[in-house]
Amino acid sequence: MGDGAKGYYVYVAALNQNNLIPAMAFLGLLMVFTLWERRCLAMAHGRVGPWRAGAWMWVTPLLDGVKLLKRGAFMPASSSIVWFLMLPMMGLSLVLVMALSLPQVNDLTFMWPCWLVLPVLMVLMGLLSWVAMLMMRAMGSAYPMMGSIRMVSQAIGYELVWSLSFFMPLCIEFSLSPLESGVIWPMMVIIPMGFILAGVLMLAETHRTPFDMVEGESELVSGYSTEQGGWAFTSFFLSEQGHLWVSGLLLSLLWLGSSWLMTTILVIMVVTRATLPRLRYDKLMDICWKIALPWTLSLGLLSFLMRL
Repeated sequence: MGDGAKGYYVYVAALNQNNLIPAMAFLGLLMVFTLWERRCLAMAHGRVGPWRAGAWMWVTPLLDGVKLLKRGAFMPASSSIVWFLMLPMMGLSLVLVMALSLPQVNDLTFMWPCWLVLPVLMVLMGLLSWVAMLMMRAMGSAYPMMGSIRMVSQAIGYELVWSLSFFMPLCIEFSLSPLESGVIWPMMVIIPMGFILAGVLMLAETHRTPFDMVEGESELVSGYSTEQGGWAFTSFFLSEQGHLWVSGLLLSLLWLGSSWLMTTILVIMVVTRATLPRLRYDKLMDICWKIALPWTLSLGLLSFLMRL
């Protein structure tokens, strides 16, 4: 083995060691956020909520995780064992790569140049949707199959509009780097409408209420989670929560110019889940093609004209 190959493997080993601590911290943050969201939903609905375990309930997420991991992952006879075992871990791995791509999460080392962060995140978010769709298809059951069909139609529309929404702030900032994003005075004209539109699109992209048609409990018996259990359900659940965090952080950086304001976005997401009902499927698609797409194109054109 030459010196160049040895140096490459040393660099990869150091990169993995530097990424381990931020990855574990990110997973721990998702556990705390899950507990906080459950408590907020319980208070909003007048329920008891999660059981208090340990000081300030910090042990509750750990006990819930251990309970889920101890359960066996039941695999239907009609499903594919290769996809059933591989896709849950693939989804969680994609979310961890998305989180470690942001300098605000991983300031120890950069996985690639800052100007590549946004294009890479767009690609990984698209791959995450396809992983979930393949998982539903691999189940071989009727309810996950219906959830897969809904996810395909929802992903085609809302991923396109969600990607176009980044054109508005980037036109004015003229940079693909999240570190260089910030609010300047021409952007103040379109910030209210653009931020609200991008927030609604983020709800649809992350399949949160009222756009959670993929896992409509009253119609699809929890969608693709119907046949999942144990570590498979835990992996997909963490990937969903991680996708929400990365999308919220990206929205905060591009539209509000600061990562600290992501807390406000997460509070709005939880309040929305606690108060709004689920939309009908035809209304969901009407919002995408008749409202969100024309407004996104109009605001994008306005941003481009401001840049000139």
